[in-house]
Amino acid sequence: MAYLLLLCLLLTMTSCNAFSTLPTTFRGVKRTAPAFSAVRLNAGDFASGAVLERPGSTVLSRPTILNPIPSQESKNTKAKGWELRIFNDTTNTREHVARTLVQVTNKSESDAYNLMMSAHKNGLAVVGVFLLEQAEMFCEQLGEFGLVADIQPLDE
Repeated sequence: MAYLLLLCLLLTMTSCNAFSTLPTTFRGVKRTAPAFSAVRLNAGDFASGAVLERPGSTVLSRPTILNPIPSQESKNTKAKGWELRIFNDTTNTREHVARTLVQVTNKSESDAYNLMMSAHKNGLAVVGVFLLEQAEMFCEQLGEFGLVADIQPLDE
């Protein structure tokens, strides 16, 4: 909805030369036309819903939404926390995994080493429990370093 309003505003501004307030040169043509003419308004004009119009312009009414899209939130997005898990793989060295955990999640070197060894021995290790946005960010950053990681909603 916000994107639609922003698009309408942008189209309105470009169609009424709102960007031509400053002298610009485009393909050798210099324009200095003002974007809006001066209009004197009283304080009461805004309360009555006055709209600034440029001569020859059209004011669009707000579109009505006939069938709103239902919320796509599942019960998992409302979880109390999200577990960030790393998995053992054959491509990354143990040193690389531990160093990446220190850089991305700000774990201490000993904690990172213990997590790496747990993933190496057991196949996976839980790095921690985070809010959804933070867990997604850590998971994405670990993936950029080549680690196999995912997030899992914490059981309530």
